[in-house]
Amino acid sequence: MPVVVVGDDGNTFEGLVDAFDLHQHPFAQRCYAWCEDEKLITVLKHYPVRTAEEAVRSWMRTRENESPGSVLFAWTKLFR
Repeated sequence: MPVVVVGDDGNTFEGLVDAFDLHQHPFAQRCYAWCEDEKLITVLKHYPVRTAEEAVRSWMRTRENESPGSVLFAWTKLFR
């Protein structure tokens, strides 16, 4: 699905976000995924994330406050 999100810092994400239904996951029923800078980003649909836009927004906020070495989302390098 196409998603456009303007972050708190004024940066804009504009891209396609895929949604995958999860079966038998202990607390999430859906996962959102997209590519950013040759990385696969995944965010579970779990409170407070309810939509693809909220998934992107939460990732943007986390990226702004991230310290080196922290892993808050599953990021996988692509094309290597």
